[in-house]
Parts: sequence; structure tokens; C-alpha cells
Amino acid sequence: MKKLLPLFYLIALAYGCQDEINSDDLQVRPYIDGIEVISDASVLSDRFHERNENVSVRGLQSGRVETAYQLTLVSEIDPPKIRNEQTMATSVDIADGLIAVSYNYIGEDFRGGVDLISRNGETLSLVSQLAYDRSDISMVFLSDQSIYYAGGSPDSDSVAFADAIALTNTTPDLSQLTRRSVGGHLATCVAKSSNQLFIT
Repeated sequence: MKKLLPLFYLIALAYGCQDEINSDDLQVRPYIDGIEVISDASVLSDRFHERNENVSVRGLQSGRVETAYQLTLVSEIDPPKIRNEQTMATSVDIADGLIAVSYNYIGEDFRGGVDLISRNGETLSLVSQLAYDRSDISMVFLSDQSIYYAGGSPDSDSVAFADAIALTNTTPDLSQLTRRSVGGHLATCVAKSSNQLFIT
């Protein structure tokens, strides 16, 4: 179960769970139980809403002068519900006409997921969803036709983990899922350089 930790322990944990691994050493493992890929357009469309509304955002420039920015809200996507519980977005990444958004759950339980959204100019479409019913997903990024993400799950040996899944077009291929468990309570970030992954 997730617990609040003292600040000094969190600082120690942040350094303690840093890990550098060779991505070639990752092994495909059967973590299919508790993971679902949803690509049915009729199901996903219920969460997607076209808006095209003007939005005014107020901000402060140097010297504390208030400025308003006029933006256009193109569309909204409702966070997914996992086991009928609402999740919240934790990160977003954009690459090669695809947007990835990660989600986790506020509370004691672990659950989360990843949305994949195609982008063609200003036209967006929610094309697939990866749902974990026993994992929080803290951060996601796209690279080389794969999605990489960090999170935590009571099913992994040391709770914290980083996963990678190859994409077939815009759909995650669970047969190509790889996992690396790392020391710590919850992995919060994963980055890739050449064939190395860096996990915290």
C-alpha cells in the first residue's frame, strides 16, 4: 500500500533508486495479467470531446505585470476510469505525430495507464489506451516506435519499475512488453540514451 514518507527518506530514496541499465538486457516477461489494451474507437470516443473554444490564461511577467494569453482549447480527453475509479494525468510526451499521456490514481491503490493520441495538424484522435488495474504510471515518453514509462506496482518484486512496449502502428503490442524492476517505492522518471535506460 502507498504510504507517505518523511522528506529525508524521500531524498534518500530518490538517490537510492537511480539505475542505469542496458536496454538490450531487458527481457520479455509475461506481465499480461492486469494489463489491457483498448483500441475500440467506439469505446475511446466516449472520452474524447471536441471543443474549439477560446481560453484566456492569466500570467505574470517580470515586474509583476499581469498579462493575459489567448489560447484555443482544441479538444479534451477525460482521464480513464480504472476499476470504476477516476485517474489523473501525470505526464505528456509528443513525437512523430503521436502524443502519449500517462495516468495514476490518488489514493492507496495502484492503478493507471497510458493514452495514445494521433495528431494531424490541429486534428487529434484518441487511438488506443493501455490500462493497468494494479500499477501507477508516473511518466511516459515515446522513442523508436515504442513507449517507455515508469511507475509502481505491488506485483513487481521491488514495487518500482520501468516498462517498454513496442507499438504496432499506434497500438501497444503486449507480446513485446519488457520490464525492469528497480529498488524503491515508485519509479518517477525514465530516460533513454542510445541503448541505455536511466530510471529514478
